[in-house]
Amino acid sequence: MIRTLRTFALLSIFALLLSASAQGQSLRYGTGLQVMGGTAVASVSPGFHFRTTLPITQDLSLGGGIGLAGFVFEGQADAVYAVDPEVSLIVTIPTPSRSATYLLGGGGYHVPFGNDPPASGPSFHLGLGRIWALQETTLFLEFTPALYVRDSSAGGLFPIRAGVIF
Repeated sequence: MIRTLRTFALLSIFALLLSASAQGQSLRYGTGLQVMGGTAVASVSPGFHFRTTLPITQDLSLGGGIGLAGFVFEGQADAVYAVDPEVSLIVTIPTPSRSATYLLGGGGYHVPFGNDPPASGPSFHLGLGRIWALQETTLFLEFTPALYVRDSSAGGLFPIRAGVIF
């Protein structure tokens, strides 16, 4: 079951990339830093987040991404790392200015590993972000809390991300 969900998340991201070239749409790529807190590991983790988005309409996009995080502040002996592939639907609220607010929601899979990690499981997220358009790129800041379902319990993931979209 876990392997099936992991495979589904990765294949969804791959399908997003393939569908862009088939539809003639231009993909947008984003990268940024994230700080994530979680209830399964009582710590905060720095990390990176990478996302690809496919515009469907002017205000609606499909996104696929992957986050990498390391809960390392407790020392090397207690370090836990995590990989978070996810797929999102992104709705941008139009404004007349060069900045806009967006809502995103979707699902993914939280895969912790390292020293005594919690169990892997699917995650469901709903978040809020803000973008600022520059000349050739766009800056973003977002908060995307997620419900992370483990074997017989659930927990929360609380990433804050900032970065650039090309």
